[in-house]
Amino acid sequence: MLVAGALALVFLFLLALSPVVREETARGLHPFANAALPLAFLLVPYLTAFLLLARTDRRGLVASGAGISSVLFVALILVSRWSLLLVFTWAGLSGNAYLIAALAVLILFFADAVWVLWCSLRHAANSWASFLAAAAVTAGYLWFGFPVIQLWAYRSAQRQQQARAAQTMTYLQARDAARSALESLTACLIEYRASQPAGEFPSSLSNLPRSLTLPSGKPCDSALADPGAVPQYRFTYSPEKDAASGKLIGFRLLAMPVGKGMDYVNPMLSDARGRIFVYERWFATEQGEHLVPLLTEQPSDLDNSRLLQLRAELQFSMKNKGLERPPPSLAAWHTNSDAEATDAPDSLKEGPYLVKYLPPRLEDPTRFALSARCQSYGEKCIRSFFFGYDGGVHQTVEPRSATAEDPLIPDCEKYGQTCRDVDWAVP
Repeated sequence: MLVAGALALVFLFLLALSPVVREETARGLHPFANAALPLAFLLVPYLTAFLLLARTDRRGLVASGAGISSVLFVALILVSRWSLLLVFTWAGLSGNAYLIAALAVLILFFADAVWVLWCSLRHAANSWASFLAAAAVTAGYLWFGFPVIQLWAYRSAQRQQQARAAQTMTYLQARDAARSALESLTACLIEYRASQPAGEFPSSLSNLPRSLTLPSGKPCDSALADPGAVPQYRFTYSPEKDAASGKLIGFRLLAMPVGKGMDYVNPMLSDARGRIFVYERWFATEQGEHLVPLLTEQPSDLDNSRLLQLRAELQFSMKNKGLERPPPSLAAWHTNSDAEATDAPDSLKEGPYLVKYLPPRLEDPTRFALSARCQSYGEKCIRSFFFGYDGGVHQTVEPRSATAEDPLIPDCEKYGQTCRDVDWAVP
């Protein structure tokens, strides 16, 4: 029994060092705190049996201790089977040294428990009446008491999960508020530059005039970046100066979390190109997870417009139906798109975008064009796109429809890849 107790302590110690417990703790759960009462519940018959078995001068007490230990270790053997399978799965999937060691200790505990059970049955001959009475009391204690203890542990874990879920929801709301502020301020900065004769960005956010508004009428409020305006985030505006002319030709607007470890709260950055980058997984590096932060563009305006997908669907439909020319209107093209129809026969609503189909021109009846204009500028999108008759995809960050005169999208976006062309060192 002493060996069994020592093995149990070593198992719990190894489990505490494993990534399983660290991840649970990082999620706001406390597995050992929840297990404290069940362990204490099992410790009562364990200590009682040990003390009775130590009274070698009283055969009846020894038999009683044997009766208690036999029922207790039968229960522990039954529980150990499931624990053995669970730890075996954890160790196999993770390859963690602590879990592998815990698995070995659990196997030894299982073998030792079988030996304790055998020895307990041998001691029953000292007094079968005492043995059976103690075994019956222990069985009743475990049968009626353990479900109550399990229910308490379950409800405790449930309360922790609910608290964690509420906390995560708070973090998600802070993240969404930060992204909304970042999008709005980025659009306002681009609008400010368009209104300036010199085409410069402001030297600070406080220079944004109060009269400046987005196309929706939403005012450009620089207070969105003030300390404490968005919980869990702080904003930093850095204008970029042209070395030759000294003009402020660009900027970086950073929304930085106040700390790591908050669920899904990651750094966000926008620039004069109207693109928002996020360091995904950054938050998880403080939660016991071995993840490498990944720089992604979120939201991806081009993906949200579905311009490239619509182009591919139309081209595939033409090829599948053996059409040499594009349809004369969007209404004549049967598409599987989930886009919302509009009153105009050549327009679709794709999320925050209004997509228009431009039919073939007389001088080139084999080509068509598509336009995707952002309808919620600075709130759900910033860039607008134009798939030209020449096959190129053009973009603009201004609140208007893109044209063939606007610059082309970068190749990484053209081929459906995440553009990581940002030199951004995140702590």
